[in-house]
Amino acid sequence: MVTDLETKLMVISPLIHQFRNPSIFRGEAGEEPNKRLKEYDRVARYNTWDELFCLANVYFFLDGTAQKWFENNEELLTTWDQFKKELAKTFGDSIRTRKRAEEELKSRAQQHCESMQSYTQSVLRLCHEVNPEMQEIEKMSHLIKDIS
Repeated sequence: MVTDLETKLMVISPLIHQFRNPSIFRGEAGEEPNKRLKEYDRVARYNTWDELFCLANVYFFLDGTAQKWFENNEELLTTWDQFKKELAKTFGDSIRTRKRAEEELKSRAQQHCESMQSYTQSVLRLCHEVNPEMQEIEKMSHLIKDIS
């Protein structure tokens, strides 16, 4: 049996849940569509959007070249998975992204006032961008090379 408190919580809970909005993707040089898509999926899970709603809603989080691309291809983008694949193919440059991450990882050193946790997470993110299946020993070598 549902108590009065549980009933009140069920009524109040939807009011407390604040929806989140994903960042705007413009399709400009340097933007990484895979990161934006991952963020969009994370927001969609939080907001409990299904794939149909994700596809219907994505237009409002596109701008500039990306929005024009969507308008020109909307009839062909019939599923959320298809949209994600085509967006990444059109605006992504995985080789350039990986090369940039490699260069940054090579020169990454712990900053004077940077916490160990911040440095560690930054290096691990770069390791994942360079090679999502990087061995732990290689990650460790990147972590300890320039710790202040």
